Amino acid sequence: MDLQLIQTSKLYDSINRNSKNLRKNIVLLSYIRAINKDTFEIELVQKRCVDRRIFTGRYVLPDIKRGHYSLLFNKLTFTCEGLIEALPELKLDYHFLQDILKKGSQYILGKPAVFVSFNTITKFYRSDIDQIQTPIIMVKEYTREELKNIDNIKELCSEGRGRDELFNEENILKEDYSPVIDGNTGEVIYRFTKTSFVEENLSDRIIEYKLNERDYEKIKSGQNYLSWEW
Repeated sequence: MDLQLIQTSKLYDSINRNSKNLRKNIVLLSYIRAINKDTFEIELVQKRCVDRRIFTGRYVLPDIKRGHYSLLFNKLTFTCEGLIEALPELKLDYHFLQDILKKGSQYILGKPAVFVSFNTITKFYRSDIDQIQTPIIMVKEYTREELKNIDNIKELCSEGRGRDELFNEENILKEDYSPVIDGNTGEVIYRFTKTSFVEENLSDRIIEYKLNERDYEKIKSGQNYLSWEW
């Protein structure tokens, strides 16, 4: 398996530029990187239709430029043996992975870099149930007030992290760098992703009544959406 080392920022620029060409619902391994002497971080990316918006009176307009599809990302950590076991179809080379671990964190011109993959992932071995299953990146969306009242935060927080992580700025859903607002409450929306499995038949938790911050401010000022630019 031949992996190319590139700056993280260039990786995401490339993914966003080519998002229209990504096949829907296909899970890809975007990168592999060493986070300590015996642990890898990998990231999965998937293009899914999760952002459908509801039309109600003068409110929400659809994001017609993207056709309602979103790019979803989720990070996972593995030991060398665990990574090889979890992704059997990639036939990862043990010695090559060990070499990545020995090199440790990578930088190009002083900026973080990762080993890019872009291999399709259709099989994921789950050691907890001893089965091969089909990965999918699931979404849960909450307003800040809803997050305050969540009892079980383990599914949303990274291992060993607490409630404060929920309100991290990086968890706020954005559109062109502008926060996305719940059209009912006026609160910003926090989005969390998790790698799950098709066979579990789980459902996303989506706030469908969405506005970007700019349109929400227009509504508050009494402007009619019919005069907005499509």
